[in-house]
Amino acid sequence: MRAPVLAVLAVLLASEAQAFDVDRCGLVVPTGEVGHVVSDLSCPASLEAAVYLDPSATLSLGGHRILGDGGGEFGIACLGSCTVTGPGEIGAFKACITASYARRATAHDLEVHHCETGILAPDIRATNVFAHHHEKWAFGVLKRMKGVGLTADDNGLHGFFGPKLVL
Repeated sequence: MRAPVLAVLAVLLASEAQAFDVDRCGLVVPTGEVGHVVSDLSCPASLEAAVYLDPSATLSLGGHRILGDGGGEFGIACLGSCTVTGPGEIGAFKACITASYARRATAHDLEVHHCETGILAPDIRATNVFAHHHEKWAFGVLKRMKGVGLTADDNGLHGFFGPKLVL
């Protein structure tokens, strides 16, 4: 009786979201998994994104920085709804964090800076995010945004841009 219980437990543990190390630019965090940044990353413009997040993926910066050289498209490119957690820093891309296809970008405990746009998504949920020195806007939302503990400072056009903002 003990062997079947152990076998079921092993299957359940194997099916949980697996975490893996993000130790270089251009990696993809698969659907439902958690990527842990293990050191500061400096990413060249030759890559479209420093890190890609598949739908429902999470990136944990763990106190590290992801910086571009000023010419790259995306710091974090969400290919569906995604979550980026800090503490940590993302900067020097055209968009620090972007989510496409009518999805949500969730951001916690981050500093995003020196991008054309800070966080750009149809739906944004943000907590304790400091967004500064963006060419256009710190937070650009197409549908709605909810946030608490947000600071948008020294941005070109807008701190917050979108049709429905609850801050």
